Amino acid sequence: MQQGQATDTRTANQTLQVSVPFFANGAWQNIDLELNKLSTDADASGKSEAEEKAQKIWQVRLNFATPVWGKIATQLILRGENLRADLWVEDAQKQSKMQLESETLAARLRRIGADVDVITCHVGSMQNKKTQLADGQLIDMHV
Repeated sequence: MQQGQATDTRTANQTLQVSVPFFANGAWQNIDLELNKLSTDADASGKSEAEEKAQKIWQVRLNFATPVWGKIATQLILRGENLRADLWVEDAQKQSKMQLESETLAARLRRIGADVDVITCHVGSMQNKKTQLADGQLIDMHV
């Protein structure tokens, strides 16, 4: 489905980046979070509130590491009530195992009311596609 795939017509008009520390397994770790509210060239005024809500696109990127999976990068795209998720791991063997586990994640998300389009697992690292930002709309916080 094309809904969740990035296109050149999207621009980030609000972005938040934060590194969140947490204590797990006897060590401090970080989760790097990037939250983008994206808009499309198709966005226009004069739409009803429901139409505007359906057109809003949220992109969430998380980067973290676990003892079992190693480094994991995630990208979630939420358009209206439709969710698409992409996961990246560094090892091909872990990728095939994670793809199997992703169906469990999708089922859990559906159970709580999410309309999950697809969860795809990749090998390697997330491509760091630059999102077009408007001047003065980037917040970069490190805790």
